[in-house]
Amino acid sequence: MIMFRKIKNYALWAILFIALIPIAHAQTYQPIKSWNNEVNNQIEAFLNETKLIKERKVAVFDYDGTLMGQVPFYMVDEALIDYTYHELANNNDETSKEKVKMMTEMLKGSTSSNEYVDNRVKFLSGMTPELVEEIGYRTFQNKYRNKIYSEMRQFLSNLEEFGFEIWIISTSPEVLYQKMISEEFGIPKDRILGTKSTVEYGRFTENLIPPRAADQGKADVIDTYIKAKPLIVGGNSRGDLEMTNKSVGLKIVVNPDNEKVYSESENKELAGHTLYSYWKEKEAIIVYCEDEEDKETSFESDQQGVVKNKTVKPE
Repeated sequence: MIMFRKIKNYALWAILFIALIPIAHAQTYQPIKSWNNEVNNQIEAFLNETKLIKERKVAVFDYDGTLMGQVPFYMVDEALIDYTYHELANNNDETSKEKVKMMTEMLKGSTSSNEYVDNRVKFLSGMTPELVEEIGYRTFQNKYRNKIYSEMRQFLSNLEEFGFEIWIISTSPEVLYQKMISEEFGIPKDRILGTKSTVEYGRFTENLIPPRAADQGKADVIDTYIKAKPLIVGGNSRGDLEMTNKSVGLKIVVNPDNEKVYSESENKELAGHTLYSYWKEKEAIIVYCEDEEDKETSFESDQQGVVKNKTVKPE
C-alpha cells in the first residue's frame, strides 16, 4: 500500500513537471496602435510567412527620420555644431581653432551634400572613438531622448520576436551614434553602420573607408558588410531610396515628403515624382510618426543658421 502511494506520488510529480515545461515559443505580432489596420495586417501577414525561413532574416533601417525624429535639426549636425561652438571655441590651442574654422566653412554649404559628409570625417580626425561616441551620446541624452518614434520601437520589437537581425545604416559617422542606438534598441554596435574612417594609434584619420553611406552607397554597405538580401528595409528620405529598393520583401517608408517633385537631372528614377508618389506607386508601406519641433530646447544649429527640417503631415 505504501509502495503504491509512492508510485502515485512520483507519477503526479512527473505529470506536473511535464506540464511546467515551456511549450515552443509562439511568435505573435503585436499591432501598432497608431497605424491603421491595413498596415498592421500587411506586416503581420508578411512576418507570419517568414516563420518558415531557416536562413538569416535581415531587416535594415536608416536612423534619422526613420527611427528618430529629425525636426528641427539632424542630431548629427547638432552634436558636432554644439561641440564646436560650446567647447572648442573656448580653447586657445591651434587644433581647436582649426576645427572651429573648418566647421564655420562647412556650414556655408549644404549639410546634405557628399562634400559635407566627407568633411565630417575630416572634422573628426585626430579625435578618439571614445570622445566621438560620448559627443553623440551626450547630445542624444540632452536634446533627442524624446524624439525616438514609439511606433518604430514597437515595430523593431516585433521583428526581434520573429527572429530578425536588425541593422542600422546611417550617413552619419557611425561611432557618433553607436552607443546611443545600442542602448536604446539593444542592437549590437557592430550592426550599426555609417560613415567611417580609419583609426591609427587610437585616433581617427581623414581616410574615409568606402563605401560612403549615402544614396547608392547605402545599398553598397548592405552588400559590403551585411552580405544578405534584406527581407525588410525602412527609410524616409531621398538618400534611402537605393537602400530601400534592396528589400526583397517589405519596404517601409516613414513620413515621405509629398511637396518636392524631382527632375530627371536630379534623379532619373524619381523624375516627375515626389517621394510619397514614388513609394505609393511602388506599393511600399507608408507610415507616419509624429515629428514636431521641440521649441523648449535650445539648438546651437539654430544659432548658426542651419536650415530647419520641416514636419511632414499624413496625406
